Amino acid sequence: IFFRECFSGCRPMSSAPKSAPKPALDRPQPKTEPTVEELQEMYDGDDFVLGIDEAGRGPVLGPMVYGCAFCRLRDWDRVKALGVADSKKMTEANRDKVAAKIRASEFCEFITVSLHARDISAWMQQRGGDTTLNTVSHDCAIYLIDSVLQATGGPCSMADTDQKVAWRHHPTLIAQNAGRLAAEGFSEWKAPPGRGRLRAVFVDTVGTSSSYQLFLKKFFPFLHVRVESKADDTYAIVGAASIMAKTRRDAAITQWRFEEPGLQAALGTAWGTGYPSEADTQKWLPPARGRGV
Repeated sequence: IFFRECFSGCRPMSSAPKSAPKPALDRPQPKTEPTVEELQEMYDGDDFVLGIDEAGRGPVLGPMVYGCAFCRLRDWDRVKALGVADSKKMTEANRDKVAAKIRASEFCEFITVSLHARDISAWMQQRGGDTTLNTVSHDCAIYLIDSVLQATGGPCSMADTDQKVAWRHHPTLIAQNAGRLAAEGFSEWKAPPGRGRLRAVFVDTVGTSSSYQLFLKKFFPFLHVRVESKADDTYAIVGAASIMAKTRRDAAITQWRFEEPGLQAALGTAWGTGYPSEADTQKWLPPARGRGV
């Protein structure tokens, strides 16, 4: 969070010398977290790693979908072999094919949470103006990590007892509305009793990667956390999360139906991708606004 102090009027100059600006290297920096190969050497093969990515950021139509995928350390190469990658660089047919493989696999699990534009807009207006799109994204990440921690047995050791509930003191928008948010691929899965703990989280960045990484470490100090730009290209498990989020959003847009009688026929379905910068969406919006959409 950045603060700006504004002053008006005249103030006497202080005779004390001004302190030099704090060098960037002296500011809090996230520590270097282990690589996947190092994690595989550090922990049991039954332990888990988690990847997080989103699709549809800032939509005017359809949801923003946050997704996570997770697998055991010993299954990392099997996830790579599914053909996962940055979903934005894949054709729709290829994304659907890989998503079907992920759904059918016994070693790669996932969760998706769909947030509609109306929900995002409402949240951004409710909390005194302090909720941004980044806030919503951060809340999604916390919710997803918490969900996987619960499924895989919580923090890594009993030494973390005092930290177990730290993240639960953060009243996430997602947790408060979880009952009506869409989720798939998770409720029927649970980790084998007594085997495996979540050890590491890889996240495609939202905002500045270093500050986001420190933010997540504050809530989950017992986990290894890596937040990087293009993580969906670098880490297979983030690529899997990206694909599941993107295919979920594509399906929502394709199957979109208005509740109001006659509105679908009057406006047509050529709304494009639902992103405000996309040409078809821009063309579709003016008549839609005229009908109160």
